[in-house]
Amino acid sequence: MFDKLDTGSISPDEFRNEIRTISGLNISDQDIDSAWNAMLLDMPKQRIHLLENAKKYYRTFLLSNTNAIHYPEYSKYLLAEHGYESLSMLFEKQYLSHEIKLRKPNIEAFQHILSENNLKPSETLFFDDTAQHVAGAKKAGLNAYWLDLSKESIDDIFENGVFKESLLKP
Repeated sequence: MFDKLDTGSISPDEFRNEIRTISGLNISDQDIDSAWNAMLLDMPKQRIHLLENAKKYYRTFLLSNTNAIHYPEYSKYLLAEHGYESLSMLFEKQYLSHEIKLRKPNIEAFQHILSENNLKPSETLFFDDTAQHVAGAKKAGLNAYWLDLSKESIDDIFENGVFKESLLKP
């Protein structure tokens, strides 16, 4: 059911009704959304600065596994905390799984972005903090880096907005 919401296969209303059916409780839409949005993480100011700097040197794209409940809530947070109306302002283009009907690590999700933007897989870098997403990117032919958050932060792999290419192992 979660993947279906993330790929837009079911609507937020269908998702909420499924939660009610599974739980056997008459929970309000607002309570379901509040509980569902509780898992959202903040975005530290230094990460915003990193994205702003990276955009000076690279074409940047966002591929996010998200849904029609999470995204508006996260956009409210970004505006309140960082002055950005949405993540789209930090990238050349954003691809949200619930809009493109594909989610990571599906190879077709990566191919969709490559094709739409005339990108060559061998010249494209994907990084993510989920190993299976990185594996999907590699299967699609991209250079990919797994950011293991238990060992490093995103700040460790960039210097002044430039990716440390020495981190890519042949």
